[in-house]
Amino acid sequence: MDVSEKLRYYRKQNNLTQKELADKLHVSRKTISAWENGRGYPDISSMVDCKINPTL
Repeated sequence: MDVSEKLRYYRKQNNLTQKELADKLHVSRKTISAWENGRGYPDISSMVDCKINPTL
């Protein structure tokens, strides 16, 4: 599973829309769409404060 697939998978597992995730990461919805479609990758600095809840 590559970065784009993981991003989409975890977003859906947490019942977030692209817009909701974009708001949490302070990026645009178009940026999330690009990441999920493999047209770019998130900068590691935008992911530093992200937490994955393994119980979901």
